[in-house]
Amino acid sequence: MHVNEHIAAIIGKKLEGQASAEELAQLASWLTTDAGNALEYDQLARIWAESPRVLARPAFDTAAAWARIDGLISGSSIARRPAPVKSIALSFRRAAVAAAVIAVAATGWWWLSRPHWERLEATKANKSVQLPDGSVVLLRKGSQIEYPRVFANNERTVHLTGEAFFNVQHQAGQPFRITSPHLDVEVLGTSFLVRSANDASNDAIDEVVVSTGKVSVTDRNNSANHAILMAGQKAVLQEKRLQETPVADSNYMAWKTGILEFKGATLEKALADIAHYYEVPLSLAPGQGTAATIRINARFENQPFERVLEELGLLTGLEVKKESGKYLLFQK
Repeated sequence: MHVNEHIAAIIGKKLEGQASAEELAQLASWLTTDAGNALEYDQLARIWAESPRVLARPAFDTAAAWARIDGLISGSSIARRPAPVKSIALSFRRAAVAAAVIAVAATGWWWLSRPHWERLEATKANKSVQLPDGSVVLLRKGSQIEYPRVFANNERTVHLTGEAFFNVQHQAGQPFRITSPHLDVEVLGTSFLVRSANDASNDAIDEVVVSTGKVSVTDRNNSANHAILMAGQKAVLQEKRLQETPVADSNYMAWKTGILEFKGATLEKALADIAHYYEVPLSLAPGQGTAATIRINARFENQPFERVLEELGLLTGLEVKKESGKYLLFQK
C-alpha cells in the first residue's frame, strides 16, 4: 500500500459520502496519476465495505481484525486455487490485506473520524490560530487548517488548504510538518509562508517563502522535486517544476499587512502581486511588446482595487479594460 495520509483521509470521506468537490477532484487526480492507485483504491473500498464493524471499533481489536480478515480470505476466489498456489497466494493476500487494514485503521479512517482533531477555516477575514505546541498560524481568508488537539511525540503534523503564515515553536526531536494537496513542508522551528493552489492546472502556483530558519519542501507527486530553503529564499511549484529564488520584497505578506510596495519592480511582477493580493485576474493584454519590462515604483496601502488601477494607468501610460472577467492593461 502506498496511500499517503492525505489521500487515505479523502478516500475515507468519499466512502462515507462526506468528501467535498475539491477533495473529489484531488482523489480523481491521484487515481489517474498511476494505474496502481486505482487498484489500491478498489482494495480499500472493498475492505471498507466488508469490514465496517472491525474498523469502526474505538479500540482496535487485533484478534477480531485477524479473524475477520481470515474469514474474508477464506471466502475469496484465491482460497479455491490449487494447493501449491493457494499457500503462496494466501500468504501474500493476508499480508496485503493486513497492510491495508493497518494503514486504514492507523491513518485514513482514524484521521477521518479524528475526535481529537480540530478544523478551522478563515471564512470572513484572516484568522489567527494558536496550535497546541504554542506555534501561531495566520490563515488567509478562505483558507483552512486541520490539526490534532495534542501532537504526537515524534512529530507535529497539520493539514493546510489555501494560504497561511506559520511562526513555529522550536522543539528538538519533534519536527513540524505541513501537508497540502501538492507540497510537504517540514521544519524544526522557523517562520514562513505556505501558499497552496486550489486546483491542479498548469497556471496554479504553490509557494513557500521563508522569513527565518530553515525549511524542507517536497513535491507530494514527485519526491525528486525537493528543496532546502533558508531565510530570504522561496520555492515555487508550477508546471510540475520546483524553482528556488531569492525573496525580492515583502509583498508575499501583503494579505496580512495590507501593504504592496514596489521598488523598481517590472510591471509584470507588479501585476502578479496585485492580482494575488486582490484575488482578481490582472495581466497585460497580449501583444504589448516591451510593456512588461516597465519599472514600477509605488506603494499601495489598503487601497481599493479601482484606485490601484488608476494609479497604474498614471504610472505606466497604459489603459485598463475588463474582458471575459479579466482585467487587462494595454497601450493606447
